[in-house]
Amino acid sequence: MGYLYDTSFDPSNPSASLLISSDNGGIRGGFRINYVLSSGRQYILVVTTSQASLTGDFWILARGPALARLTSIASPPT
Repeated sequence: MGYLYDTSFDPSNPSASLLISSDNGGIRGGFRINYVLSSGRQYILVVTTSQASLTGDFWILARGPALARLTSIASPPT
């Protein structure tokens, strides 16, 4: 499941700043988000699973006419 946020993500209020979300449409049942990003803005992509104990490797593909920088922001378990 994928969630795209504008500028920030607040786990206590997950609907705040939410631009778009998806739980399907991608390869092998993964999520797919199509969204036009604006240059110079920061976006937060939150990726999660449908099951709490599900773990493993995953990949993200970002495409467009210009360069995008992706930075991992890991959230510690609570």
